[in-house]
Amino acid sequence: MTRVIPFTLLYHFSIFNIMAVIACELLGLNSLNNCNDRGGIRTAFWAEYDGIDWPTMLADPLLFDPVNQQILGYAMLGGAVFSPIVGESKNSYYEFTYTSEQDFYQLLVTFLFKGKDIARRNRLQSAIACCNVVIHIYGRSGEQRVVGIDYNGEVFDPIVEFARVTRHLDSGGQLGTSRSRDELDLGGQSFYAPLWANVPQEDIPLT
Repeated sequence: MTRVIPFTLLYHFSIFNIMAVIACELLGLNSLNNCNDRGGIRTAFWAEYDGIDWPTMLADPLLFDPVNQQILGYAMLGGAVFSPIVGESKNSYYEFTYTSEQDFYQLLVTFLFKGKDIARRNRLQSAIACCNVVIHIYGRSGEQRVVGIDYNGEVFDPIVEFARVTRHLDSGGQLGTSRSRDELDLGGQSFYAPLWANVPQEDIPLT
């Protein structure tokens, strides 16, 4: 006799098959006493998600360390490259916020660029048209984070809501109060906190 499995059960089975393999484990946590712990983003690089060869990276221990869940390098597809983002370091920052109510991380990366010019205006319009961005961040404290990819302990996955430009403030400034600037927010949602990385800046694939 053939047994018919209801669609709802098939749906739940498929969800469990792609869910995390990272299991509950309560390990020790500690605070670091680092006199050089500075905030801000020194520089960053961005590329389109589909321009990166994630399966090749996953299979190559020189490009990804699965034990420490750390990106060590990039494999690109079809001549794709990263481009630099160099904002004002003091006012450029990232925040990744998890709450149990929403059960995912809300991602925010903010850049501030001083002054105005036509080239940046046009490049920002092109960036806004992109809907799936990966950002490699070099922080002022020496840390590197990668926004735009999830790793569940076994495979790479696209994040819940793709990283993209969520806000652009084009401000001419106000005399005596503020100066002209562009403010750029990139946002998205991921199951896990963005991965750490250890990629020398000279090894980022550029034009």
